[in-house]
Amino acid sequence: MLGAHVCVVTGASSGVGFGASIGLARSGFHVVMLCRDQARGEAAREAIGRAVPNASSELVLADLADFDAVRRAAETISRAHPRIRLLLNNAGVYLPMRRIGPSGVEMNFAVHVVGPHLLTERLLPCLRAAAPARIINLTGELHRRAELVVDDLQLEQGY
Repeated sequence: MLGAHVCVVTGASSGVGFGASIGLARSGFHVVMLCRDQARGEAAREAIGRAVPNASSELVLADLADFDAVRRAAETISRAHPRIRLLLNNAGVYLPMRRIGPSGVEMNFAVHVVGPHLLTERLLPCLRAAAPARIINLTGELHRRAELVVDDLQLEQGY
């Protein structure tokens, strides 16, 4: 990994995050895969290794709805990688019923907004150290069906 640019990808175990991880590994990046599920994360990491035989990757576990876990993951990543070239905030959830996450915040808001913001804030010194660095925030289409009610960010009055 010496000399490889480091990127962090959230939601790297499936979908766009998995595809992006493969593409970044093919481009020579060291991919830090931030996943919430160890088994799925390890399976994705192994699949990336099969698709890109010389891939350099590692798995870091964190649920973006658990802000203590996000802080621990950011600390782990920043200690190991003081220079990060790319942060791809991709992880997402869709929950048909309202749920509160481990940090007491409604899950969709926690995973799509607060968790990525906290991770970005904690990794910002590493991104600045690797300038020019990039932060890419992805989202799905669900926002098109949602309405932002500033007085009810926890969706207690209606989900």
